[in-house]
Amino acid sequence: SMLYHDLTLTLRLLDTLTVMPSVSTGLDRYDRSDATNQVGSASVLFSYAPTARPWSLWTLAAYTTSQASDRSVDGRTMTVSGGLVCGLGRLMGGRATLSVEAGYERYDDSIYPAGSTRGAFGLLLVRVAAF
Repeated sequence: SMLYHDLTLTLRLLDTLTVMPSVSTGLDRYDRSDATNQVGSASVLFSYAPTARPWSLWTLAAYTTSQASDRSVDGRTMTVSGGLVCGLGRLMGGRATLSVEAGYERYDDSIYPAGSTRGAFGLLLVRVAAF
């Protein structure tokens, strides 16, 4: 059985700036072992989309935890990322956009420290919407 609670707030500070904080908590209960897993997360998303401009920027910071009562899981993840979306006009018969995203993620495992990871990631996407 599972029970989760999520709360997200969207704040438009200006016509161009949006801040979206979010928190979540949950509990998973496993009937066979009677173990529980407590999870939680917090994040904040900032987006900047100037009016009359074909581009927008965003950045996200997130932190999650997961801890099981039977000590099978005890980990934390921290992620920071950001991106740029730019309109390219019409391309191959459709509206085109270019998205560039980059970020960093760190996972710390308290049960199995060798399973902890760190990594950077990037994404380049060209999208053509023909309809």
